Amino acid sequence: MNNPTEITLAKVRLHWGIFIPAIMSLVAMLFVGIMLAFLFHAIGSVFNQSNQPTSWLPQLMFFVILAIPVAFLFLQAWLIYSKADITLTNRRLVFNNGLFYARMSGELPLENIETIFIFESVLGRIFGWGSVTVTSIGGGRFPLRHISSPREFHAVLQQAVADAKSFSREASVAARPSQDDDSRFMPKS
Repeated sequence: MNNPTEITLAKVRLHWGIFIPAIMSLVAMLFVGIMLAFLFHAIGSVFNQSNQPTSWLPQLMFFVILAIPVAFLFLQAWLIYSKADITLTNRRLVFNNGLFYARMSGELPLENIETIFIFESVLGRIFGWGSVTVTSIGGGRFPLRHISSPREFHAVLQQAVADAKSFSREASVAARPSQDDDSRFMPKS
């Protein structure tokens, strides 16, 4: 924020809930992997004609193959979590969210914000995350997804927008010449 009169009102981080799909994938991978490993081991020992113990190497390779997409999901969630930045000042809302393949960055003056929506799923209400969607005067929609404490951010954003709009109205009224003043019709020198 390069303006000395600009004050940071809130900095919002993404919630740890962004890792839930990766965690659920890990649990599913472990469950399926363990079941298939025991199944493969049982089938291998039935068809094993010699009395030598069967190898666990194929099952281990299967786990490694299943772990690659799960590791990718964790990496993706961590990159999104670490790169996201949402800053609210007394003059504007600055946001950077997403990754290189789908990134949303922007800066929105508070006077141009028309509506603010909040969305919290059941899990979001339980664990404290949600989405705040900001709509600008031109109709642009800016969803800020998976943020921590969305209700608190929503309240601070509403107050900041109200303050910015009242300040801009006061400034425009003060800049307008009064009706009794004829100086606006005088030639400018």
